[in-house]
Amino acid sequence: SGIVYDSEKSTIQTVYDLSISNATIPESVTVIADCAFAKCQNLTEVSIPDSVLNIGDYAFYACNRLTTLNFGNGVTHIGYGAFRDCTKLLSVTIPEGITNIDLWTFSMCSALTEVAIPASVTEIKNNAFYNDSNLTTVYFGGAEEQWKKIKMEDGNIALLRADIIFNQQSATYIPGDADGDGKLTSADARIALRAAVGLKEAGDVEKDSAGYLACDVDGDGKVTSADARLILRASVGLEDASKFGKR
Repeated sequence: SGIVYDSEKSTIQTVYDLSISNATIPESVTVIADCAFAKCQNLTEVSIPDSVLNIGDYAFYACNRLTTLNFGNGVTHIGYGAFRDCTKLLSVTIPEGITNIDLWTFSMCSALTEVAIPASVTEIKNNAFYNDSNLTTVYFGGAEEQWKKIKMEDGNIALLRADIIFNQQSATYIPGDADGDGKLTSADARIALRAAVGLKEAGDVEKDSAGYLACDVDGDGKVTSADARLILRASVGLEDASKFGKR
């Protein structure tokens, strides 16, 4: 596979075959070391399993054909410059649990158009998104008040210029998935019902946010109790969610 591990196969130390195009990372891995995949210029897709906790500095630096990046739910640290100069990377969903986005982490990602930042993030360090000139949309997992409290250092003008969509946990959402957690549950139906009657409290969606628009599963341009009913039925398998938004 061209990947070098430690003796317990828990750390990816380096890659000696820089021509690899797809990295299959086993569930035994908890650490991807500094510079491990740096300059793997044929690498197009990376899926990081839930077992990985730590991604080292410059771990995927200059993987300039990387288009698809999927983080597992276990990642708690992404090192500085980890994805710098990944010039074909289109979209990133940073996992919940990350509290700071380090120096240069996603800088010079010139194709990046959208990024999802979880509500757990409290600090975005210098140049984390430097020169990401095509970044147009940021999905933030928390409310606008939380966003304003993030300590954002210099060199992140791309974030300031982008459209911010609040209370949305990922860059893509399932129709009916009002809370953006990737699945349809009775909680989504409750949010839709409250939106339908204009009630609002912590955890509810803002009107015209991505979560609010996701509630309109019957595609009639508004959120009503009928949408809430459809979402509830889909959450227990009584409705085909693949038809949502196509009525």
